[in-house]
Amino acid sequence: MLKPILMAGLLGVNLSAWAVDWTPYLKSMQNECDFSIINVPTKTLGDGNKTNIPKSLQPSIVSYAHTDEKTDVRLKNATAFGQPITRVVTGYLNGDTFFLTVHFANANFTQIKPQFSIDVDGKSYVVGTKQAWGVTYTETDQIDEDGEPVIDTSYTPISQQQKQQVQRHLSNDGQAAFDALLEIHENGWRYDTGKVFTSLSFDGKNNSLSCHQSI
Repeated sequence: MLKPILMAGLLGVNLSAWAVDWTPYLKSMQNECDFSIINVPTKTLGDGNKTNIPKSLQPSIVSYAHTDEKTDVRLKNATAFGQPITRVVTGYLNGDTFFLTVHFANANFTQIKPQFSIDVDGKSYVVGTKQAWGVTYTETDQIDEDGEPVIDTSYTPISQQQKQQVQRHLSNDGQAAFDALLEIHENGWRYDTGKVFTSLSFDGKNNSLSCHQSI
């Protein structure tokens, strides 16, 4: 019997048919890096116990290395978001920034950018769009289930010059016109209050895609 890889070559079948798809496990990266959801896969990746990773993904794992700072999972015959992947890493940078990074096999992995977006006032903006917003938080008279005032979030489109001013004020803890800055650009997006941030970034040099969140 022909081995799958040989048969695929003879019949012109896409090898991804035999690859293990990590997309469902990593899908929260497409959900604006929602770390309340991302915690689910990263806890099972980073808890030091390889057997906690779903059985469906196990056949693609070549090696699993765990330290206090990060968990590094090397892969073979694995895909995510329609592209072959070689590695998934999660952990902390400098002790205060949590990250989840996926490494891709091919440089053309950036063609998946349209699969990643942010929603602003009901409109979706895909990675590659260039736009910035000043973000304002306003307390309302409504009370949430925890007894706290409901916060209304509004977004104001701003220019490149205004963006730089907001960045400067937020980073220096100065009097900014807005409470936060949201920017989407060619290689990802970033939501920054000056004290904490969440971001998604494509790194063409390292063939990787990352979610970061300061804590």
